[in-house]
Amino acid sequence: MTTALQIIERAYRTIGVLASGETATAEMANDGLVYLNDVLAGLSNESLMIYADTLDSVAVDGSASYTYGTGGGINAARPTTVNNVYFRDTGGIDYPVDQITSDQYDSIYLKTVSTGIPTCVYITADYPLATVFVWPLASTGTLYFMSNKPITSFAGLATTVALPTGYERLLRYCLAVEMMPEYGINNQQIMGMMVDAKAKIKRTNSRGTVLEVNLPYGGNRGSGLRILTDGLI
Repeated sequence: MTTALQIIERAYRTIGVLASGETATAEMANDGLVYLNDVLAGLSNESLMIYADTLDSVAVDGSASYTYGTGGGINAARPTTVNNVYFRDTGGIDYPVDQITSDQYDSIYLKTVSTGIPTCVYITADYPLATVFVWPLASTGTLYFMSNKPITSFAGLATTVALPTGYERLLRYCLAVEMMPEYGINNQQIMGMMVDAKAKIKRTNSRGTVLEVNLPYGGNRGSGLRILTDGLI
């Protein structure tokens, strides 16, 4: 399997810093690892670079909010984006949950109302722990969050690449472009190869848009209240 060091050395060869058969010095390798993890952090902020959604959950206990991130109430890596939220009651029935803005949440005049089925959440962008505010409150059941998570960084030079097809090529060219300014290099061909590698992966990771039709249902979903239809803001 390919290691972080192998990707780093390929990137050095791509920009002409290393010749074929040469190996990186310890200093070059360690610098390359820093650059490589910077590349991964940057790619993690591009939604179409994330190849799979992650499902996290929390058992509700009547609280108005839950922290989200490593060590929090939802003890999982803090997401970059939350794409979908739903609530599952104790009978195994799932209910969609809307994501609302801070202004909408602030405008709810009675935040402690409890119906047993949350219909909306406001998720802050706090770091390192985000906070999920729930409304209405529920004391039983489970909230589920489908989210994008940052691509895992390389712990060391010997760490192997565990990414889908095409990502090794992407990392090689992204890393080469990232390192070019350090060596006074401006190679448009390499930049074009990076753009091509990104475009191919984005096409693979793109998800079709599902059209949504809002049908009238009397402002109520199960026994829950809806923030936008029940006049509570």
